[in-house]
Amino acid sequence: MNLDSSVNIEQRWDLEMYVDITQDTWEDIFTEANLGLEERSKTYLLRILLTVALKCITIKWLKPEPPTYNCWIQRVWDIHHMEQITYLLRLQKNILIKRWAPVMHLLIQ
Repeated sequence: MNLDSSVNIEQRWDLEMYVDITQDTWEDIFTEANLGLEERSKTYLLRILLTVALKCITIKWLKPEPPTYNCWIQRVWDIHHMEQITYLLRLQKNILIKRWAPVMHLLIQ
């Protein structure tokens, strides 16, 4: 890879990386929409969201296009479905609803 293509990738990354995920989105998730969640539940949800973000970054690591918001949302949605199955089997649907309430508006969009 020559230097010019590396610069182009970096410039594109800088331009497109922060387009969709804004600070307001994070503030909505963890301040106004926390609905009285315990600190432990918020930490659990934050770990899921950040782990999914890291997964999206590693998938696109050596590719010229940056990870997208849609990739992140799709993977969070997949994990939500797995969590839903787990909580339904444990008969704890109310805990699932409380835990995932702050991010449901992002998933439903």
